[in-house]
Amino acid sequence: MPVEVQDTSPQEKLLKFQIPQADVQKLIDERVDTEISRMRARKGATQDDIRIQVEEKKGEQIRNGVKQEIMDEAYEDAILEKKISAAVKPEFANVVFDPGKDPALTFDAPVKVWPVYEIEEVGPCKKHVKVTICQEKIIAAVQESLEDIQENAAIKGFRRGKAPFRLVERQFGKDVRTEIKNRLIAEAFDIVTKQEKLSPLGDPDIKIKGEEEEEKKAEEKEGETKAEETKAEEKETRLEDDPIEFEVTLEIEPDFEVEGYKGLTLQEQPKEPTEEEVQTAIENLQVRAADLEKVDEPAKEGDAVLCDYKVTVDGEVVSDATDAELAATGVNITGLPAQEAAKLLIGSKAGDEKKGKFKLTDAFPKEEFRNKEADAVFTIKEVHRLNKPEVNDDFAKELGYESLDELKSDLLERLRRNKEQAVRQDLDRQVADQLLDKFKFDLPEELVKRQADMNTQRQQITLLSRGVPREDVSRHSQAIQEASQSSTEREFRLHFILEKIADKERIYTTEQEVEERISAMAMLRSVSPSKLTQQLERTGAVSTLRRQMRESKTMDFLIEKAEVTPAKEEPKEEKKEEKKEEKKTEEKDETQE
Repeated sequence: MPVEVQDTSPQEKLLKFQIPQADVQKLIDERVDTEISRMRARKGATQDDIRIQVEEKKGEQIRNGVKQEIMDEAYEDAILEKKISAAVKPEFANVVFDPGKDPALTFDAPVKVWPVYEIEEVGPCKKHVKVTICQEKIIAAVQESLEDIQENAAIKGFRRGKAPFRLVERQFGKDVRTEIKNRLIAEAFDIVTKQEKLSPLGDPDIKIKGEEEEEKKAEEKEGETKAEETKAEEKETRLEDDPIEFEVTLEIEPDFEVEGYKGLTLQEQPKEPTEEEVQTAIENLQVRAADLEKVDEPAKEGDAVLCDYKVTVDGEVVSDATDAELAATGVNITGLPAQEAAKLLIGSKAGDEKKGKFKLTDAFPKEEFRNKEADAVFTIKEVHRLNKPEVNDDFAKELGYESLDELKSDLLERLRRNKEQAVRQDLDRQVADQLLDKFKFDLPEELVKRQADMNTQRQQITLLSRGVPREDVSRHSQAIQEASQSSTEREFRLHFILEKIADKERIYTTEQEVEERISAMAMLRSVSPSKLTQQLERTGAVSTLRRQMRESKTMDFLIEKAEVTPAKEEPKEEKKEEKKEEKKTEEKDETQE
């Protein structure tokens, strides 16, 4: 039905309706035919006679009923179609009804809208919203709630549901107003965010105008006399409630468009393990199963030496130990340059004394000696070398396998799974890098800072739990904070990009998928799915899991739509030559030492 909407003020809209004659006449005819059917069933008269009787007796009533029905329906359809939030149903004005003309019905509906609001941009992804809930909306909501209570209220001296409205209001008015106030504020906030298409992040901090003054007045009332309290209560329970005004500062999701995310160019690393990787895995097993034995030979890379050492700065001993076992590949003395010190030990044998000058590092335990020149003396007592077992069937059986072939087959399968996982992680990284490079936008600063601070605290706690001195953690706090800020910004930026793409491509995570993932997690933890679900719900981790699963599905989609080509492998011969050159350089350095 045709309707014209005029904005007469920020708080009011005027809806002007024109209803065509055909629509009105059709409805009148339907109502007349219904009435004729009823009368014919009762009297058995001819249809023409009955039509005349209907017109004489009920014609005006039918037309007035049709008029009201059409106005009500047209108004309800209009506010839904135009997305108008009306505080109360208005009194229709300027009604002109003449079924013989076209339009047959015209009328106006002056609508009091709610909530009325103003939005101001106060920073990147930050908006300040001021909202007013009009008096009419509050009165109507309070009235309706009190009337519902009146129907079943049990008040002394009256039968259930028969108490006067003023008594119901006096007894329940205060609680009703509190409930209505909270409900209308929540509804108003929801309307504003939906109408303005805002996606708030975190819980909003709503400040209600006059709330602090009301609390102060409530405290002052404690000293009033009974008569004054009764008078104040009666004043409180009036229906002429004042408008509610509140304001809130929102951090919202970044507003940006995503295009061109399909067809990304990716390079996929080989998934099949090489012979060298299998051999390295076997050598690692050898090392883990090896024993250290004393040898009467000079120390080589990979050996360990038993020695006494002393570190001095300007003649003052700052670190020393007796019978310390140090690795010749990297001396494990905190604050001493590992590789430089290791060069002294390589080639040494029992009875040797090795001296060297070093610059202590930032990790040296005593802060006053950090970055100072130090002298170190190592007195070699023994050289220990790993006695690695021979790789054969017996070696495999010691590890729980039937044969060496079975061991190699299992290692190959494990390496294959690890490489497949590493390849996927590398593809994810390439996708993330390209998306972050393609889409630039502001981030909600406070949200990022809060998360970065939390990440920094976690990292500091982790370092302390690993035995890192508190003063070292404090000294590097700035660097930790900057690294955390950078990684947090990257995580949030990627999250918002993937969310936009998921929304655009209609990628969602179903409840069944979440339940299946929780069941798989429960199996790994040896707990029941229901128990794990309860644990996750208590910590709010289910929503996080759902978000991670959606992002993973979006990554799957992007990789599927990408142009993936095999990464170019470096020729094996070239790799061998590089290794030979590296070995020659190391041998040359040892000779010079």
